Amino acid sequence: MDRFKEESPGPDYYPTHTTSRLIELIGYTMTISLSTSFGGRQILVPITTHETHPIALTIGPIKAEKLSREFGGLTLDVPSETSIIRQRRDKFITEKYHSSPDVSIAKLASEIGLSAKMVSKIINKTTDMVK
Repeated sequence: MDRFKEESPGPDYYPTHTTSRLIELIGYTMTISLSTSFGGRQILVPITTHETHPIALTIGPIKAEKLSREFGGLTLDVPSETSIIRQRRDKFITEKYHSSPDVSIAKLASEIGLSAKMVSKIINKTTDMVK
């Protein structure tokens, strides 16, 4: 799944609002950093940040200030790193499958390194979410 840790295609790529908004606000790389440190947990975003706050130490003071302006005083459910990467992988698989008649489930499975059964499940699940 490391290939899906690279720069994101953009916030509209993700089905969850929190993930999309974080990417819009602080970028894909910093969203992954935040998720690495706080993923799967709820964090109280301070109204104002300082350089030594754990969030600022994780994503930098400028991005932390943006986060505070948007979510300050609120509890934020931070998605896990695995969840973000999986969302990206699943959407990639589905879009690639539907974009070309030449792409088979077996071919995709080989390219991604998953079983054909798993790729089929991802395509069915993601396609159902879009409908």
